[in-house]
Amino acid sequence: SQKTNFKFEVLIHDDASTDGTADIIREYEAKYPDLIRAVYQTENQYSRRVPPDRTFLVPILRGEYIAWCEGDDFWCDHYKLQKQFDYMQAHPQCNICTSRAVFADHDTGRCTVRPKQAMSRTYTTEEVIMLGGLYFATATFFMRAETFISMPRSFLARHFGDWQLLIYGSTGGGCYAMQDVTAVYNNKRSGSHTEKTWKDKAFRDMINKEALQMFERVNEYYNYKYDAAIQNRIRHYRYRILKSEGKLDEIQGEEYAEYRVLDMMKEKMKALAK
Repeated sequence: SQKTNFKFEVLIHDDASTDGTADIIREYEAKYPDLIRAVYQTENQYSRRVPPDRTFLVPILRGEYIAWCEGDDFWCDHYKLQKQFDYMQAHPQCNICTSRAVFADHDTGRCTVRPKQAMSRTYTTEEVIMLGGLYFATATFFMRAETFISMPRSFLARHFGDWQLLIYGSTGGGCYAMQDVTAVYNNKRSGSHTEKTWKDKAFRDMINKEALQMFERVNEYYNYKYDAAIQNRIRHYRYRILKSEGKLDEIQGEEYAEYRVLDMMKEKMKALAK
């Protein structure tokens, strides 16, 4: 349903679906052979720690740009691709463009729009690092293919693909975020990655440790150019890890004061919501 003045293709990686998804993809692939190209797996690759996009989709890419739309999410603006294409064509120094999106929380039933910005604007790399991986919806990303392909292995953390794209993409001319709402992000939907992170403590602990390691690698890769912002994120994940391990005495110092305050604010908001 995207309306554009340029050609685009839809690349789909079906990771050994067991719910009939592959049959539906084949049906659409046969109906739109010039638009849809699919890769089908007989064994789930993600569970084998194989990055599907880089391993199976990058080798068959033909476009100058890449836009993501993961299985749980959808685009709600018929001109999403056209708007982002036009901006990127007019601003060759920019490597990644996003927009606002509706975040639908399936745990609370509430919907919010992020980012909460008054107008379209460019975010610096430091801002992208500080704001976190859930500030922008992955379904709004529009990136130069050559930038994505060139992203070094330092960034390749399994559960932080979206945040890594934003950080690496922004180090050129920043990350441009349109004021337009172009996508809907389904958060904590049953069976999703976000639901598992929310409810599974062991999984959440593993992700926190992975984030800590990723930021240490990224900091070294950039020769500590963004050290202040990255150290803030590192402290945040250390705080989460220590708290989860029950080492409460170790998080009472000034170093973790801002995170204790944030936790208290979250608890108050939960109480008010009830």
